[in-house]
This record gives sequence, C-alpha cells and structure tokens, in this order.
Amino acid sequence: MSIKSLNFLVFVLLVFCVYYLLEKTRLQKYVLLAASILCVGMMSGPASVVLITLLALAIYRIAIHM
Repeated sequence: MSIKSLNFLVFVLLVFCVYYLLEKTRLQKYVLLAASILCVGMMSGPASVVLITLLALAIYRIAIHM
C-alpha cells in the first residue's frame, strides 16, 4: 500500500474517526498504536509487524522501569 493510494486515505480517515469517537478515553493511545502497527504491516509485510510489535513492547517496558 502506497501513501498516495486511495486505500491509505480510507485507512487514515477510519483511524481518525475511531480516534475522535473515543474522545477523552484511555483507548485513544491504543487506537493510534494499533493503527501504526497495522500501517507498517500493510506497507512492508507480516515480518515487520512482529518486529515493530516486539520493539514497541521492549521500549514501553524500558520506559516504565526508568
């Protein structure tokens, strides 16, 4: 999926709609995290999704311990 494609535009619009529907809830940050991981997965493949997810979890754990 290219950034210039119609699929990407629809994806971004859906993410923004869900994000603003969950206004002032704790779920907004998880929606953005899931959307970014999904976007990377659609652009580069499933192996990248696993890598990005593990990296995000590792960085989160390190930040919590700091």
